[in-house]
Amino acid sequence: MIDIIIPIYNTPIDDIKRCFSSIENQPYQNYHCIVVDDGSKEEVKVFLDDYQKDHKKIEVIHTENFGVSHARNIGLMKSQSPYITFVDADDEITPNFLEEAYSLLIEKNLDMVVGGYAEKQGEKITRVRKCKDGFYLYEGEDIEKYQDKLISSKTSFDNEELGDTPTGRLYTKLYKREVFENILFNEQISISEDTLFLMDCIPNVKRIGVTSSIWYIYYQNAYSAVHQKMSDKKFQGYLTFLKEMESRIKSSSPRIQIAYQTRIEKTLKNIINDLDENQKEAIGKYSFGK
Repeated sequence: MIDIIIPIYNTPIDDIKRCFSSIENQPYQNYHCIVVDDGSKEEVKVFLDDYQKDHKKIEVIHTENFGVSHARNIGLMKSQSPYITFVDADDEITPNFLEEAYSLLIEKNLDMVVGGYAEKQGEKITRVRKCKDGFYLYEGEDIEKYQDKLISSKTSFDNEELGDTPTGRLYTKLYKREVFENILFNEQISISEDTLFLMDCIPNVKRIGVTSSIWYIYYQNAYSAVHQKMSDKKFQGYLTFLKEMESRIKSSSPRIQIAYQTRIEKTLKNIINDLDENQKEAIGKYSFGK
C-alpha cells in the first residue's frame, strides 16, 4: 500500500478533480489518499466530502487553517502504509508514477526514489527538470553528493548526472516510511519547508535512486503561494528559512557547509529586488552565509 498525502487550501475544484483523476487512472491501484483540508472555504469542503463518499480510496480530514506544514504533519501521523508520497492538489502525477516508482524501490532496495517533473503553464510545457538519462544510485559516502544538490540546488563536478533533478521538492518521490521516523515538518517554516524537511530525513536514508523518468506535472498557477508578492508574512518566512540554514552550517561537513552557504547566497539574490527598504534593512542586520 502507498499512502498519498495531499494538502489542500482553497484549491480550485477543477484543479482538484484533475489531480484526483491522475491518481485514479494509475495502473497501480494499491494506494490510499490522505487529503488534509487546511481550513478551506465551504465550497471546497463540501466538494471533498461529497467526493469522498463515492471514492473509497480517498480519506478527507478537515482542520483549521494552520498552514501546509501542519496539514502534511496530519497526513504523516495518519499514514500507516509502508510507502508514502506527496502530491499537491493543483498538480498531477504522470500515468505510471506509482507503478514505476514502487518497482524501482523494491528491485533496487531503496529508501527513496526520485524522478523528474514537467512544468506547465496552461497546457504548454515550459520546463522539464530531471537528471541525465538513466538511473543513478547513491549510498554510503555518495549520499553526500545527493545531499549537496538537495541543499545548494546546484551540481558539482562529481554529481553532474543529477542535472536539474528537483531534489528539494517533496513530490516526484516515493519513500519508505522509515525515512520519516521521528521527523515532522517544522510548522514555523513557511518558505522551502520541504527542503528543510528532506534535509532532516537524510540521516534515515541509506540508498537513494534517481531516475530520468518524468513522474509529475507541476502547474504554474498565479494563486500559488510561491507566486504571491513579498508581503511582510512572506518576508518573515524567508527570514526564518535563512536563519534555519545558518544554524546548520557549523555542525556540517566542509562540503555541506559550502552547500548551505551557496543556498543562502542564492536565496538572498533571488529575493533582494522584491524587498522594500524596511525589509532590506531588516535582512541587512544578519551576516547570512558570511
